[in-house]
Amino acid sequence: MNTSLDTQTDSSVPVQVTEEAMPQNTLANSELPAVESSAEAIPVIQYPGVEDEEQMAEFRRMVGLPDSAELFQLTRPDDVAEHEWNEELATKLAQTAYQYGVPPQAMAALQDTMLHAYRDADARINDAKAQTEAETERILQQEWGVNYQRNMNRATATLRNLASEHGLDADALLDNPAVGSDINVIKLLYAVSTLVDEAPLHQSQSFSAGAADEAHRIESDPTHPLHEAYMKVNHPNHKYANEFYDKLMRR
Repeated sequence: MNTSLDTQTDSSVPVQVTEEAMPQNTLANSELPAVESSAEAIPVIQYPGVEDEEQMAEFRRMVGLPDSAELFQLTRPDDVAEHEWNEELATKLAQTAYQYGVPPQAMAALQDTMLHAYRDADARINDAKAQTEAETERILQQEWGVNYQRNMNRATATLRNLASEHGLDADALLDNPAVGSDINVIKLLYAVSTLVDEAPLHQSQSFSAGAADEAHRIESDPTHPLHEAYMKVNHPNHKYANEFYDKLMRR
């Protein structure tokens, strides 16, 4: 008899497995460690507000702000011209950003947004001003014809004369769209210039009748040496004639 067959189990005989024979889990379900949610695993930074300086200081540290307001500075971007940069405003913005815990990167992004917004607004203002000036010029050229340049020079000289008498900045007034580009203001100034010519005895002491007569000859008398240069803007001596005319009107 082959004794090796005595040690094998008959596959036809069912094998009973007792509970004691089952492998035991070393940890019961109740003993398994709780798995934290992602919200619980990442600490949430609460904004403390500027009232609590101690917590605000900790908040600044956590978001990476400089230790002091003096170290929080905004620099002029490379694509911003020097005349567009307001150093005083940049300093105030930096101080406010530090006080309220705004990260430097966020403040720089806000600053860039503001600068582009100002540029867009300035461009729209300039476009509107140019359109107004063009429309005013078109209407006055249609009404005054060949006398357009002469009448404009008279109106400009009158404004400069009045501004000088009352201590006002004539250039600032001319650059103001409400004055320099307003068709009604220009017509009014021209009307004033004609009234001055018609009533020389009632002129102020700063405006002499002789000067007014000379200016009138420049703009109306073709035989005057400066008439052609004054009337033609592309004439080589136009600038000189125009300045000379303005001086006469300011006397």
